[in-house]
Amino acid sequence: MMFSLVCAAASVQAQPQGMLDRLEKPAHKAVKAAESSLNSLALAGDRTVVVGERGHILWMDGADNHWRQADVPVSSDLTAVQFVDENTGWVVGHDGVVLHSQDGGESWSLQLNGHQIAALHEALAGVLSASGDERSAEKLSFGADRGVDQSLLALHFSDANHGIVVGASNLALETRDGGASWSVISHHIDNESGLHLYGVVEALGALYVLGEQGLILKKNPQTATYHAVKSPYRGSWFGGIGSHDRLLAYGLLGNTWVTADGENWLKSDMNSSVAITSASSVSATDLVLVSLNGEVFYSNDGGKRFETQALGSQYPFYAVQAKDSETLVVAGLNGVKIIKINKDEEYP
Repeated sequence: MMFSLVCAAASVQAQPQGMLDRLEKPAHKAVKAAESSLNSLALAGDRTVVVGERGHILWMDGADNHWRQADVPVSSDLTAVQFVDENTGWVVGHDGVVLHSQDGGESWSLQLNGHQIAALHEALAGVLSASGDERSAEKLSFGADRGVDQSLLALHFSDANHGIVVGASNLALETRDGGASWSVISHHIDNESGLHLYGVVEALGALYVLGEQGLILKKNPQTATYHAVKSPYRGSWFGGIGSHDRLLAYGLLGNTWVTADGENWLKSDMNSSVAITSASSVSATDLVLVSLNGEVFYSNDGGKRFETQALGSQYPFYAVQAKDSETLVVAGLNGVKIIKINKDEEYP
């Protein structure tokens, strides 16, 4: 999850003409695109893909630090990326953008935009109103009224067909056909205040959504609804990382908490008071986090304790992706870079 665009989601004002231009204007091929503000990372096999402002998407094979810019049909700011295999991936961003790649991130097609999201809200509001559910219809009408001004901030695909995208003001949609069609699911989410949704993570055999004001939602697979569960922290979560036996959530003021059952939480032991912005698994037990201070934190016990890696970064990190046990790719305000860590020094 990318922190700078999280902040933007809370304050952005509608600018219809500018947004229209971004949706129609392909991303500019920039010589220094790898040094621009970049917000999210993902692996596509051995390839690393990074996305960011003005529609920039870049990819690197192996760890050669040679970044190539992809062909992207929009110039909207992009916030999150995920691949389900070495070829198939999605990106989300502002202006309601959902992009899809079938060639490992080298080229992208537009699957969804803010105009279409507004139309989906309007259509569903009409159906719910006709059925007598005026309360849900009224809430969905707000999504229709926003027009193209739709901010998508996170995504999760469980396979090449099934995915969910979420964002500002309880915005949420799902697909069951790889993005060929989308359905609004905001009315199935227990979020009466319309809080922003910043992260989606599969953990402990369930799907969780994390957001503002300590919001943690868990999907009920029988009803396909998302209900709020007890949270150990009232501040904003910016994302999470999970496995079959662990969910770790991270957010403002260095807050990082881990649970083995979704109910009982342990606050991670770490020396940070600034926002944690991203996490990556290094192994079954080893995790790495990054912060707005350009810090890297390493844990070898599943997130119970993190040690700071002394890297001396001078700019914020928004995303991290482990390539192997000692190599990380980090992205942030000043672009993307490869860094080496020495975990043995921290864990004798």
